[in-house]
Amino acid sequence: PSVTTVLNVAAKPGLEAWKQRQLLLAALTLPRSEEEAEDVYLDRIIRDSREEGRAAADAGTEIHAAIQSFYEERPHDFHQHVYAFDTEITQNFGEQEMSGIEFEFDFIPYEGGKLSGWVTQMDTEVTSDFITQWYYGQDAQFGRPDYGASIANVPENSVNLKGNETPYSPNLALTVRYEHTFNLGSMGTLAPSINYHWQAEDYLTIWNADKHANDLGGYGTGVGDSFVDKPGYFQDPVDQFGDQRPSWDMLDLVVTYKPAGDASWYAQAYAYNVTDEEIAWFRGVEAGQPRGSYSAPSQYGLRVGYYW
Repeated sequence: PSVTTVLNVAAKPGLEAWKQRQLLLAALTLPRSEEEAEDVYLDRIIRDSREEGRAAADAGTEIHAAIQSFYEERPHDFHQHVYAFDTEITQNFGEQEMSGIEFEFDFIPYEGGKLSGWVTQMDTEVTSDFITQWYYGQDAQFGRPDYGASIANVPENSVNLKGNETPYSPNLALTVRYEHTFNLGSMGTLAPSINYHWQAEDYLTIWNADKHANDLGGYGTGVGDSFVDKPGYFQDPVDQFGDQRPSWDMLDLVVTYKPAGDASWYAQAYAYNVTDEEIAWFRGVEAGQPRGSYSAPSQYGLRVGYYW
């Protein structure tokens, strides 16, 4: 059976919620004429909401056709995109060695006080030759005439990832949390806490761009037999688009109030990312421009929670 057939037997709450939103949007945006009967109006809302579904289904059919034709080796306009995606999800990036140790602690120095946290050390490395095509900003950094040439199966688009580190694997990281609980007797408890995290530099992808800045190939003119290598593997300095992340830290403060007894609610005042750090959680390159997600700015607020 096809993927679509298999998925038809599975629950899809996200899809159902999306369809309900389309129905509500249609009801909010479609005006009802003065002479229009209620059943006619409701039927028009339903038909309008289904238009978005049909458009989404058509796009899904086109994607399905591109994937199927790629694996059946039949021509299709979007083969290069399927090829790039297929390469990303099917490569294991060679043999890798990973070692590390983690130490967790939980210390109560006095009644009401608590110190806890963890420290971890990790070493990772691709230990065997792994020659593959480069897929990180190559469309802008290789100087090729078009995207297809930047992912063509030619030697100048290849790289050996031996010696690279796995992503999100800092050599050293730690979190320390301290909390003190003030007992207010019949009024409950008040517990201020401070949470600090620090970690060493690491990478956000497997490519480790700065390790390959001086490799052969990459940036140049021509393709294949006409390729002329230019200095450096990339057109621009790595610090402008690379996937390396410097060491970073973050500080959070929270004060929690709980009433006495078995009350089922609590209140908190919080300050997250107190020093307003800008930390990259992910990074990629699209059409030559670095893209990614970053930490939220400093946040301050109050909230109330209830235990059901």
